[in-house]
Amino acid sequence: MMIARVNFLKREKFLWSYAGLLMLLGVWCLLLVVGFGSFVIRQSLLENRMVKMKASITGLETKKEELLSQARRSDRHAHRRPLGKELASRLEHPTRWSTFLQGLAGRLPPNILFTALKVSKVVLKGERETYHLSIEGRAPSPQRIADYVLRLKDAIFLEDVQVVKTREETSAGMTAFEISASILVEKF
Repeated sequence: MMIARVNFLKREKFLWSYAGLLMLLGVWCLLLVVGFGSFVIRQSLLENRMVKMKASITGLETKKEELLSQARRSDRHAHRRPLGKELASRLEHPTRWSTFLQGLAGRLPPNILFTALKVSKVVLKGERETYHLSIEGRAPSPQRIADYVLRLKDAIFLEDVQVVKTREETSAGMTAFEISASILVEKF
């Protein structure tokens, strides 16, 4: 018995199956190269953008420092302080004001609503500076307003407490009021 030699490359089925595998492998390699290449390109673009942003930030910081030093050299008081420092200097002692507001709220009878609370600084000639307090609100009855005024008169940090005006609001069944007083800052 003789074994016949068969050339597998000449058979059509065998030839097409290998060709298909080679084409599939080529497409897969192409996709891999394109994907990796796009990743590398994107990464380099992002790095370039980050470098530009860092350069612009350092440029802005140096410009800011330059302007600040120039302002300090020209006049120490010419540039304005930040808003937080400005407000803190106006209030002088923020913890005092929070204590004042807590004392004011502690004397509040039930069912009284504030609509406005105004504090203004008054400087009298030859005297110390004082603060004027104006409280506007609504109460269910004039009795509650009178009770609140008596409680405010008992407070050691207020003087000259008086009712400026009252007005009955028939639609809401409430009485609108305005109370004024002078604040003794040194007492709280």
